[in-house]
Amino acid sequence: MPTLSPPSKTKILEWVRRYLPAEIIGTVTAVLGAYGAHALTHSTVAAAIAGSISETIGFYSYFAFRDGSKMYAKHHKHPPLKRALLTAWHTIRDMLIEFGPAEVVDSLFFRPFCMYMGPHLLHNFGVGLIAGKIVADLIFYGFAAAGYEFKKYWQNKVTNKQKGIATDD
Repeated sequence: MPTLSPPSKTKILEWVRRYLPAEIIGTVTAVLGAYGAHALTHSTVAAAIAGSISETIGFYSYFAFRDGSKMYAKHHKHPPLKRALLTAWHTIRDMLIEFGPAEVVDSLFFRPFCMYMGPHLLHNFGVGLIAGKIVADLIFYGFAAAGYEFKKYWQNKVTNKQKGIATDD
């Protein structure tokens, strides 16, 4: 099992390269969804929920397309139906390993709460919305980075086992 230690600069850069494009897309969709809901309802609660849902759709669409494309290329030797099924299965499995626990904690509690409280605490809808999103992101990425590292560890172990390479644990 991997040991816990503070992340290196290299590791942090790896996480930034992995998550930044999805974060940008998620932020844009969160703001659009929240402002749209707020304009229609004048409700901070509706805006927080719409912003959370919109961000989730934008964020995971990026990974579904990016990782799904890689899986599709990986399964190029299979017939079309099997290739599509393997691509879907492996993409969903990998996303659940990486993001499942983070998403449960984030979507069910922290993100809506933070995006609701931000505007109330800062007395400014836009600034509070972004501040709440950033606080929720810090919590989310703590869980997501751990999931990502576990996924890499697990995939490496499976690959080594398939190649007959012994591991230390």
